[in-house]
Amino acid sequence: MVEGSGNQIQHAEAMLLMQEVLDLQSDALLDGNASAMRATMNLPYRRVTIDVDVIVERDSDLQAGVDAYATSLRNLGVNQLIRLATDAEFINDHMIEGHYVTHALRNATQMVPSYLNR
Repeated sequence: MVEGSGNQIQHAEAMLLMQEVLDLQSDALLDGNASAMRATMNLPYRRVTIDVDVIVERDSDLQAGVDAYATSLRNLGVNQLIRLATDAEFINDHMIEGHYVTHALRNATQMVPSYLNR
């Protein structure tokens, strides 16, 4: 076994798992499905953006946030929300930290500039 190959395998597994979660969340956000989104996270959940730093503590808060995001996507005409993992690693047996890029598209046309996430 080549030194470091265990780390490469863990990285690949973390990337795969993170991409699966991102795909589920992207569909949930596009559909405005807070229940599906909730199934991928634990509360409280901290969401930090350029403009906002908020802690989502209740399911009703999550529902409001998902509704607002889905509405903004619909208003932009977005019909594809693609979020691609760029890096991921296991923090422990139950947590992954990762980075990804978000693309909000209408029929493959960028509706807002793509942006990086952590």
